[in-house]
Amino acid sequence: MIELTCVFCEESVAPADHFCESCGAEQPSTVATTSAPPAPTEGCRECSAPPGDIDPDGYCGECGRRQPPARDHMALDRPGVAGVTDRGQVHATNQDAMALARAGRGDGGWAAIVADGVSSSPRAEDASQAAVDAASAVLAPALDDDTVSLLEAINRAADAARRAVAKVSWSSDGGGRGAPACTLAIAAWRPGGPLAVLSIGDARCYWLGADGANCCLTEDDSWAAEQLAQGADRREIETDDRFHAVTNWLGVDAPPIETKAATFDEIWAGGRVVVCSDGLWNYAPSADEIRVRVDDQRSLIDAANHAAAFANDAGGHDNITVVVAHVPAAGSDEKEGG
Repeated sequence: MIELTCVFCEESVAPADHFCESCGAEQPSTVATTSAPPAPTEGCRECSAPPGDIDPDGYCGECGRRQPPARDHMALDRPGVAGVTDRGQVHATNQDAMALARAGRGDGGWAAIVADGVSSSPRAEDASQAAVDAASAVLAPALDDDTVSLLEAINRAADAARRAVAKVSWSSDGGGRGAPACTLAIAAWRPGGPLAVLSIGDARCYWLGADGANCCLTEDDSWAAEQLAQGADRREIETDDRFHAVTNWLGVDAPPIETKAATFDEIWAGGRVVVCSDGLWNYAPSADEIRVRVDDQRSLIDAANHAAAFANDAGGHDNITVVVAHVPAAGSDEKEGG
């Protein structure tokens, strides 16, 4: 079991602790029970009854049709950052989750958070939601606090996410499914500063530069990545059942592996950041392919929708989450990207 630390003073705390015994700070967390479903924002898809006619169980009060769960497809559009998460074509539920944070002072700073529930674990959708909620709670105020580096902030956010996932309640069913678990990727940026990224598992961050430079900013924690690093042929390992196995994750049974976080200063020309789950990059694994699928001639939300639609059209064998964010060129007066 990994050791959890306070996100403020970094002293050891137990998974069940709501407050740090050393500094007294309240620890970011989410409830250990299934989150209540969000209130419907769309009317009935059968008879067009208004959202207020949809009951808490998802049934239309006019025609009786059960509506698709809101989490099947969600879109968030904020100045400078937008994202889409979609159930895909095969999975019964969407076990991905995303969160977007914006600097309150309105200077363009943002944070993008994507979590992918490990489908072989129980309550995977709750684990991913707990992770993004807790990470966002840390990153939102950090964007306005210049005394905290973004590298420190994303590491604190990951620790908060780790703690929140550890608090998701579950009971062993004897099936050897382990504890609730998810992967995590974070990207964060403030004007004039570097871009900070972090990954745990195989959710990824990509850079699509305005100067045409494209690259993946994160390294997967996965069996496939280990094999490729040892010189294995990708076409051969793609047929192995372990190809999608992750070697690091968030959860009480996660291995004690150091979190990978880094900052990048070489973003002077500006560009876009893509944070996504493997539901997208399975179909477009290289940064060049991601650029084509995101299509940087589109607005941020249209780009995210376009990429998610591509993955669905390609088969949609996994949940799909795509967040696209804008970084203006150094010295530019531009604050928001569309």
